[in-house]
Amino acid sequence: MNQKHNRIVEFPDCFDEIEPSEWMHFLAALDLMLHDRLFDIIDVRNHFAYYCLRRRSGVRHFGVPEFYTVHQLSGTLHWLITQDPLTGRVMVPIDTTRQLLPRCGSFYGPAGHAADLTFGEFRHAVMAMNAYTGTHHQSHLSALAAILYRPMGEGGVRTPFDPSLLPAAIKQQRRRVTPCLQYGIYLWFAHLCEYIRTGTFLVGGHEVCFAPLFVSSGDDTPSTDLGLEGIRLSVAESGTFGTAADVDRTLLLDVLLKLLQDKQTIDQLKNRYNHADTIR
Repeated sequence: MNQKHNRIVEFPDCFDEIEPSEWMHFLAALDLMLHDRLFDIIDVRNHFAYYCLRRRSGVRHFGVPEFYTVHQLSGTLHWLITQDPLTGRVMVPIDTTRQLLPRCGSFYGPAGHAADLTFGEFRHAVMAMNAYTGTHHQSHLSALAAILYRPMGEGGVRTPFDPSLLPAAIKQQRRRVTPCLQYGIYLWFAHLCEYIRTGTFLVGGHEVCFAPLFVSSGDDTPSTDLGLEGIRLSVAESGTFGTAADVDRTLLLDVLLKLLQDKQTIDQLKNRYNHADTIR
């Protein structure tokens, strides 16, 4: 919070408080830093602080006092971006599943907290994300953006994801979804994947943690492999949602909740069996 011209200006101090235009401005500054050695992490923080203060205060002409305030606010932005002093690695430690970029032009992203993600689009998005993480090829970022960001259809919902239309969707987004926005989509989605493995969701009014689904056998730490194809086939075999294609069209959280319930049932049966065996 900062007081300016006798009015209170709310300055963000976490990712949950960033507005979409501010996030886009940050991504543009980050992209400049990653491609220009003369532009460093301090510049990124200064640009973000300047943009946020100017936008939120309504002041258009900055003087010495305003720029001094920008300098002060910039020093509080370690939560936004950090850099390892030894390796030089830049980190953007996103800690929210709230959607930071709801739309890119006429293309709309998924709702926050994975609320409207289908299992199929999530599965394909994870493949594109992992491909980019392993190769850093821009084509995989383009694919990730085209999978998650689609035109608005009837009823105010995004058009259904169709993997056969992905090449055409990538071409349509070429001008509107820039590489820096694609990288922002990647950063947010990577955190969402991590949160699904470790965090808590509100499903049907109840808090649910899916972490038990991703714990490796004999280990208490979450597995880094989501095993989504195996999940799809396993759920399809149960027939709860229909065929494998039907599972892809089902909401991600519904599929994970079904798996969690099945696991809890199996674990309870195992405990009863082990208890009975101990008595004998």
